[in-house]
Amino acid sequence: MQRRDFITRTLAGSAAAALGIENAFAQATKEQPAGGKKPPTVADGIQRHRVLGKTGLWVSDIGMGTGALGHPATAMRAIELGVNYFDTAPDYGEAETVLGKALKATKVDRQSVVITSKMCEPVPYPCHLGQKPAKPATLDDIVRCCEGSLKRLQTDYLDVLMVHAVGEPKNDHRLDHDDLPKAIDKLKKDGKIRFAGASSHGANNTTALLKQAINSGLIHVLMPAFNYLKDLRGSTPSELAGVLALAKEKGVGIIAMKTVPREQDSEQLADLKKKFDESTSYSHICFAWALAQEPVAALVKTMKTVGDVEQYVQSSGAKLTAANTRALEAYAAALGGAYCRIGCSDCHSACPAQVPIADLLRFNEYFVNYGLEKHAMRRFADLNGHRRLAACRACEAPCERACTYGLPVRSLLAGAQDNLTFDPYVTHA
Repeated sequence: MQRRDFITRTLAGSAAAALGIENAFAQATKEQPAGGKKPPTVADGIQRHRVLGKTGLWVSDIGMGTGALGHPATAMRAIELGVNYFDTAPDYGEAETVLGKALKATKVDRQSVVITSKMCEPVPYPCHLGQKPAKPATLDDIVRCCEGSLKRLQTDYLDVLMVHAVGEPKNDHRLDHDDLPKAIDKLKKDGKIRFAGASSHGANNTTALLKQAINSGLIHVLMPAFNYLKDLRGSTPSELAGVLALAKEKGVGIIAMKTVPREQDSEQLADLKKKFDESTSYSHICFAWALAQEPVAALVKTMKTVGDVEQYVQSSGAKLTAANTRALEAYAAALGGAYCRIGCSDCHSACPAQVPIADLLRFNEYFVNYGLEKHAMRRFADLNGHRRLAACRACEAPCERACTYGLPVRSLLAGAQDNLTFDPYVTHA
């Protein structure tokens, strides 16, 4: 099925199925507590909660990303400090199991936390659930995936089950699965999920795919990647402005991710911070910018240690100030020349060899910016990164001419290859 046929199918050809799903949504909203009452604030912790679109779920404005979660104590500290939104996935190592242990150990009221997981297999990325050229995921595949997450998390239901990573290589078909509406409907009726969502890092056709998800009527939560470096020329990232506006119109909740770019450029950041209030951290300003974009309800940040938790929750309730905006403009000028704005896909469409440029550069961000070296190297290897980049050596770099932001794409790819390649004898781009 072609993507261009998807909206027509969901809005017209499958009217009965869509009505069933909307009825299931209405029942879930009516019969189940929508996250309970607004959670209380916590001293030295979460100071603000927002409602996640029309789900009615109250979520802490700072949520915990579990991509690097290694010990229950980290999640337990987050719960203690009032974090109630947790994002996880089967392919985040042992994250679901570790989070499940933390929830059990704290004896937290299940209805007071919001747990999101993804439709993917518990195997090294890229996940294989419905990934081409494999057979598209069936209803049974999706149900089995969800049940695996429930078992590892030691819970009876997920608040949100997301279609994972739309827009990545070979994943732009995921919203077209014929069994997806049926699986969502079944899981809702069986009480195993409350809502469906979709996540997207980019970079292939991101804007169109996210709008497609919203218009499908199946998706009530989106988690896109965006941050201030994407575009400081307007109040929202230009490539996502239409997505955010449509989400607000339709009542689809937005969780922001990848909100702190170039966090590990410590020398440049230290020099810039001398010009601004030294008590205001870079991550705090980035968070304030992301949370100021409507209709963002919350953001998720990877938290590897208790120290990370204690640092990041201090930004709860952050408001974007004029001084923050001036600081971000300076940061953008200093850091933007080496940062790929994942999601625009200009370079991808210009590349004659179809090298997944934005994805490879994102893996390098995991290596440099997130401290997830092994994870980044594995993902680079999964996409045969060094072999894919072989075409760059004799190329005239149309990617650089196509880049809206004027990035030195070839040198950035060479740096990524230096960081992420196992074999020291590989000839780099």
